Amino acid sequence: MRNILFLLTIFLVFQNCKKNPDIGAESGVYQVDPAFEPYVQEFIAEGAKRGKTIDFTDSGLIVEFSDGSVGGASGFCYVGEHHVVIDKSEWTALSENVRGFLLFHELGHCELDRGHTNLKFNNNVWKSIMRGGELEGFEIWIPIPYFGFRKEYLIDELFNENTPAPTWANQTFAYNEVPEANKESIKVEENISRINQRFSDLTDDYEFEIDFSLINDRANRTKLIWGSTNNHYYIEFFPETGFNVSGYFIGVHQDSRDNGLFYSKNTININGEEVNKITVRREGGFEKVFLNEQFIFHIDEQAAPIQTVRMESTKTDGAIDTAFEIQRFEAKKLN
Repeated sequence: MRNILFLLTIFLVFQNCKKNPDIGAESGVYQVDPAFEPYVQEFIAEGAKRGKTIDFTDSGLIVEFSDGSVGGASGFCYVGEHHVVIDKSEWTALSENVRGFLLFHELGHCELDRGHTNLKFNNNVWKSIMRGGELEGFEIWIPIPYFGFRKEYLIDELFNENTPAPTWANQTFAYNEVPEANKESIKVEENISRINQRFSDLTDDYEFEIDFSLINDRANRTKLIWGSTNNHYYIEFFPETGFNVSGYFIGVHQDSRDNGLFYSKNTININGEEVNKITVRREGGFEKVFLNEQFIFHIDEQAAPIQTVRMESTKTDGAIDTAFEIQRFEAKKLN
């Protein structure tokens, strides 16, 4: 439930951007809470890189915390008034990346006069950090991948709506692109209820595959992580819950916070079957995720050697479900 509430917070980030008839930044008045100042300065610097001078001299700028709910959102901009308000309680729950695009989104309204746009690429990734307003159905759960190599494009698009689509918008990889002859098996486990493998020498390209039977009980969460305890990628499967979200999320965990990067509601028909196999492959500078041997998503190569691979299914109370079936786990080095 805690993860679902965090994801709901991310959804609510951009829902209120409106006009306040009573309050606004007076001309030349600059009043930014120190917690937001680094993000405002980053916004100014990123604009300068793209030929846009931003100094708020004429408009002024107010960015402040609210101690109460911000109209059900994490924050909003009073359009036309250069005044941004952020919910203080929710700010502490956001990852560094999410804080960054929250401020950039609101300054996109206040300074760049951007409205909401809800266009997506064919790979189901949002085209802009200006996503917001009314969303339909499962779209409310799709995160903005403001992270890694995708971040540069998203900032480009923020300052220029006509930015061409990036290479990664239609990039795909073949499951069989690495010959079996180039793989060296280093660990195999079979017929287990959880994985908790630690590595000390997995410093080069690698692949690990997991064949499993997903538990579709709404009381269970099934999660795979790989990396280290404090910095890792994850794939988390959610049966249908009280929030009517089901499917899986791919994301990054840093500094004790999760940052969702990709969501799909589909776990039933991937290459014609319910999801029963995960392949994670580090190769060519990326971490590539395949489900049922179908390419799904790619993310930046982890900077540090992989230290752990863990996969388990937990119940609502956090207890590990020993009924979870992992038929086979194999880790390989790629030559």
